[in-house]
Amino acid sequence: MQWLEGRGERPFLLYLPYTAVHIPIREPDEYVRRVPKEITEPSRREYAAAVLHLDEAVGRVIAALRKTGKAGNTLVVFTSDNGGYPNARNDDLQYPPDHYTPGPAGGDNRPLRGMKTTVYEGGIRVPALVHWPARLRPGG
Repeated sequence: MQWLEGRGERPFLLYLPYTAVHIPIREPDEYVRRVPKEITEPSRREYAAAVLHLDEAVGRVIAALRKTGKAGNTLVVFTSDNGGYPNARNDDLQYPPDHYTPGPAGGDNRPLRGMKTTVYEGGIRVPALVHWPARLRPGG
């Protein structure tokens, strides 16, 4: 945020490759406590907390753009690199042990066929959001 706020009027490219939501997941308690109680599986609560954490982090970037008056004329692209991996587990032994909550932690690509590592839509079709108020109109 300091970097964004210190740019002045100079053009910039900021690339933020978040690793969330990706196993292994271990979120601070402050995020896990905010997960709706209806999500009862502990590892799924960690997954949901990671989504909340990511959302908050992206929100901080947008807030910094607004604070500096750059939000209207800044192209913001939010996307992913691949679809989810439904069989992922938070206790996968390929990662060093670090008290990760054991259990399922994979994404769900339904109704699309396939998953991460496949060329089916569930592996390659991902959400993408573009925001550039000075140039783009909703639904345009």
